[in-house]
Amino acid sequence: MKLGIMKWTGRDRQRVWIVVEYRRVPGSPGDRIRLAKARRRRWAAARRLAGKVFWVMLRALAAAWVTYLYTARAMEQALLQRGYRAYGGECLVIPFVFYGVFKAIRLAERAVRAARQWASERKGMVCREKGIPEAARPRK
Repeated sequence: MKLGIMKWTGRDRQRVWIVVEYRRVPGSPGDRIRLAKARRRRWAAARRLAGKVFWVMLRALAAAWVTYLYTARAMEQALLQRGYRAYGGECLVIPFVFYGVFKAIRLAERAVRAARQWASERKGMVCREKGIPEAARPRK
């Protein structure tokens, strides 16, 4: 259902269209449900998905950069050892380097998240739970 509203501002006018989505409830004609909440949930889910995709792409780009640096160094070392440009076993390791770096970045992220969670949980503890001896506690 569309509702049109005319808004006057000074000499010129602006036409503003407000679109309101409704869904008919089965069994009761005339009763409608506004779908703004459903739309907000869909957009929130899309934002969460976009955020996850962004971080996966960032990890992939970081892993690709490290892999590129490894490949360039390995090719240079192979050229110095052989005396001519040839591609051998150093190219077989490239996918494993990429996968290892990708997983290492993910492991580092998890470690940082766990450390933050541990620190936030430790903030709320009393002295005895933290392992501080009785003599070192501040006296009231």
